Amino acid sequence: MYKGVRWIVDITYHSEAGDVDVRHHLMELKDLHNVVEAGPDWHCLKGIAVSLARPPGQGIKTLEAADE
Repeated sequence: MYKGVRWIVDITYHSEAGDVDVRHHLMELKDLHNVVEAGPDWHCLKGIAVSLARPPGQGIKTLEAADE
């Protein structure tokens, strides 16, 4: 799942039958715009959550370590 995927985006839409959750896998965060625009009317949006698709075992850097 992690090859070619850097971001996991969960979009929640309002629906008469209850909330609808849709998951997208993106390499570039800039592509999120196209995903949202291609979806239902934006008035249906309830929320968008973006998380990093970090492969298991991949190290985590702190802000301080990233500057080194």
